[in-house]
Amino acid sequence: MNYVYHGLGGQGSAGLEKSFADFRAAFADFHIDVLNVVAERDMVVIYTTFTGTQQAPFLGIPSTGKAIKTYTIDFYRIQNGQISDHWDVVDYFAVLQ
Repeated sequence: MNYVYHGLGGQGSAGLEKSFADFRAAFADFHIDVLNVVAERDMVVIYTTFTGTQQAPFLGIPSTGKAIKTYTIDFYRIQNGQISDHWDVVDYFAVLQ
């Protein structure tokens, strides 16, 4: 089964890896808190907060040295016991402020 990431970094597992690597490079001290998890039929939704300090460029914004807090909702489709699709919704406005 193929894993499909429908996100900012591009499609598939390579897109997810790029997106995560870019975020981790900019916010090396990041922390994730899971606020809620909901599962129904073939979907799992996870609501989280990300906190960290911008230590490198991110989305074209030079390093600011400022702390951020943003919210993320991730949607996962499960097929045959594996994640087949992943969508994320990130409050990038909060990051860019």
